[in-house]
Amino acid sequence: MSRVEGKEGTSSLSKLEYEILKAVRTSPKTEKKISKQIGVNISVLSPVITNLMLRGYIQSTTKKRIFIRYSEYFSITVEGLAAFEANVFQFHPLTRAISHLKDLLNARILTKEDGWTFVAMGLGLVKITFRLVKTMLEK
Repeated sequence: MSRVEGKEGTSSLSKLEYEILKAVRTSPKTEKKISKQIGVNISVLSPVITNLMLRGYIQSTTKKRIFIRYSEYFSITVEGLAAFEANVFQFHPLTRAISHLKDLLNARILTKEDGWTFVAMGLGLVKITFRLVKTMLEK
């Protein structure tokens, strides 16, 4: 799993962990609801939630539903909220687009020495800007 360092460099979250914390930030949810919201299979989601629980970012509560049926709800803890806030900047679409552009430009500059480098950089910038506007309009 790829990890992204937070502002302080102490807490790191993968993209999936970040999405789980984002899902349970506002209200407690079951694994099934988290799975539907994120779009990830429960079998993939369960070990990640367990890992977040071991790290102290998520807590589990059991609520009695109908007669003998119990449901397990997951909610974010104070430590989890701090880790989420530390990593918000890293997972913002604009930050990812700028990082992608920087990687693209570095690769272009290192591989090409001719005058077409700046044309390629301009086209890359236009493509990244278009993708950024497209993702912002979709949300």
